[in-house]
Amino acid sequence: MSDQEVVKSHCNDCLQETRHFLLFTKTQDFTQLDPDGGPHYIEQFRWSLLECCGCESISLKREYTHSSLEEPEVDFFPPSASRKIPRWAMLTLCFKQGGAIYGLLQEVYSSLHAGHYRLAAMGTRALIEAVLMDALKNEDQGFPEKLDMVQERGLLSRQDRQILEAAIEAGHGAAHRAYAPRAEDVNKIIDIVEHLLESLYVLGPVGEKLKSTVPPRKGKSRGTIEGSAK
Repeated sequence: MSDQEVVKSHCNDCLQETRHFLLFTKTQDFTQLDPDGGPHYIEQFRWSLLECCGCESISLKREYTHSSLEEPEVDFFPPSASRKIPRWAMLTLCFKQGGAIYGLLQEVYSSLHAGHYRLAAMGTRALIEAVLMDALKNEDQGFPEKLDMVQERGLLSRQDRQILEAAIEAGHGAAHRAYAPRAEDVNKIIDIVEHLLESLYVLGPVGEKLKSTVPPRKGKSRGTIEGSAK
């Protein structure tokens, strides 16, 4: 392995640019004729199979060069990831609503990594609705009514509701008002959604379990206090 060529590339597991072994490379060249009699157009695909020198994850890099392009177009398979699905999500959400909640979360992340930010924002809106339906046992209401009911049942604080409404509105805007969120906007929306998921499905049950194991506080009787004062 030490004799292999090493290049720098993005790693989805390390979430940064790292050193990679170049396992395999193949170049494909094509020449296109201009139907109007102009110069030939030359395009090239360069495929590189890479292995991270640290975590050993494998990725495929495609570089597309065309004579009309100033810079090559670069794609990765799987797409470059800016963040990873939290480990607790996979362990906790797989069985919620038959896996629908975790499936939606995966699709949101896939849209984010592919640069489809409108789809990611719409997906978070659908994900929030699925979570609220699960919390309310599939009671069919509009978003305001669902939020009212979840808040009344103590599952959502007033501040958390206001934050969640911002994420819902972003999803509405992407779906109905041509709102085009940026990558940083989508990451903020995902932060909000993951906070909701962790609060309901992870921290809530953990808090209840911890509360049940802590011995109740024993209050001092009035007589004991007065007796000690004497």
